[in-house]
Amino acid sequence: YLQRPQLPDVDYLPYKVGRIYKETHFSLCSQQFILTSVGIRALVESVCKDKKASGTLYNMIEQLVTSGDLRRNEADILQKLRFMGNTAAHEVKIHKGAALIKAFEIVEHLLVNVYLLEIRAGHLPR
Repeated sequence: YLQRPQLPDVDYLPYKVGRIYKETHFSLCSQQFILTSVGIRALVESVCKDKKASGTLYNMIEQLVTSGDLRRNEADILQKLRFMGNTAAHEVKIHKGAALIKAFEIVEHLLVNVYLLEIRAGHLPR
């Protein structure tokens, strides 16, 4: 098993996003690499849906750039994660653990930026 802590404030995430995060974290720590890849993709999609984006996942990610939730370079990276999840799900491609750890770190960065940064800032002294 891979020892990796969850985000400390995971319970502040929207319910569905947090649930997928926790399950994907578990699959990564359990070295279930196909499930981890699919979970990372599902996590990206759940953030997009929570932000009311619609259409294909490609289009939803692009809408988050338009809405200001993502910068262009962040969206380009998420498109790579989308592709990783698609190849795992549709071609049963097993991505290497090191690549999945990096991909998971990127998704955690997304969660912090979209949901947790303002919450964390609220705990700072005035």
